Amino acid sequence: MSNSKTSLDFGYISLASPEYGLKELGPDKLAEILIPGPIDHILIHIEYCLGKPTKFKLRPDDRALGLTREEIIKGAVAMYTQVYKTEEETMPEKSVWENSRRGGAFISANRPPTNGKYRIHMHELGDLQLHTGYYDPASREMTLGLDS
Repeated sequence: MSNSKTSLDFGYISLASPEYGLKELGPDKLAEILIPGPIDHILIHIEYCLGKPTKFKLRPDDRALGLTREEIIKGAVAMYTQVYKTEEETMPEKSVWENSRRGGAFISANRPPTNGKYRIHMHELGDLQLHTGYYDPASREMTLGLDS
């Protein structure tokens, strides 16, 4: 059995507002099966900008067919959105981060590190662009390629 990963192209999708990128891909590309079934789920690694990486399960709408490009993209967007929401809800100390968001004393081109569940650093959700997935069929795990 091969341990090679398959590279999956997602175009460029803003994680904060994916609508434009999804429209640019078009219905045929979005409907394309990228991970053929039968498959119950895959694990997606959420790592970029996280001091404490995590994994989420992604299940296809139709286990017999597999996962489409659209399902993977929308799943990744939902996962990252949830991570950022959870980070904000679990930060015991918000003053430096909130102050910087209001143009306060923290001077940086990047988001200051936060101290919630995932320890997000470097970028806001709106900075992130999903472009690639790297899928390992042997482990049924995927890492995401993101730019900022």
